[in-house]
Amino acid sequence: MKDPYHTLGINKDVTAEDVKKAYFDLAKKYHPDGGDEQMIEKFHDIAKAYRLLTNKEERRIYDLSQETDIDKDIYAEVTKHPTRHPEERKDRGEREKEYRAFKKMILLRAIAKTIILSIIIGIIGGTFGALFNEPYPLISFIIAFLMGGAFGFYQYFDIDSMLSKTGQGELIKRLGMIAFVGGVGYFVWLVVNNYV
Repeated sequence: MKDPYHTLGINKDVTAEDVKKAYFDLAKKYHPDGGDEQMIEKFHDIAKAYRLLTNKEERRIYDLSQETDIDKDIYAEVTKHPTRHPEERKDRGEREKEYRAFKKMILLRAIAKTIILSIIIGIIGGTFGALFNEPYPLISFIIAFLMGGAFGFYQYFDIDSMLSKTGQGELIKRLGMIAFVGGVGYFVWLVVNNYV
C-alpha cells in the first residue's frame, strides 16, 4: 500500500480539514479528463488516500500499523544493543498491543453489524415471503438472512487485508454480490409468481 500521507503531500499530524484541502487541490490537478492512464492511476491513488485518511478508524489503524513496522526495526536494534534503555522495548510492546486490540475491536464490530443486518433483512424476507403466500416462509427468511450476510461481509469487512493475494479479495466480493443479487432475484420471482 502506498503511503497516503506522501500521496497527498501532507504530514502525519495534519487535521481532517488539511487532508480535505490537499485532496481537492490534487484532485483538480490530476483529474483524468483526457483518459491518460497515468493520470487515472494517480487520481485513484489520491482518492484512495483521501478515503483512508478521512475515516478516523482506518487512519488510526494505518498509523498504528506504520508505527509497528518501524518499531520492528527499532526492536531489532534494541535487542542487538542491550545498553539501550529497556523502556524502548516496553513502549514498542504497548503500541503493538494497542494495535492488535484496536484491530480486534474493528473485527468484532464488523461481525456484530453483519449479524444484526442479516437478522433484520432475514425478518423482512420472512415477512415478505408470508405476505406473498410462500408455502415455507422460513425459506424466505434464510435466503434474506444470507443476503444480509453477503452484503454485511462486503460492506463491513476489509477483505483484502485478510487474504494473501489481492485478486482473491475481489473474487470474494463479487461472489458475495452475486449471492445478494440472486436473493433479490428470488424475491422478484415471488412477486411475479404471485401476480401472474
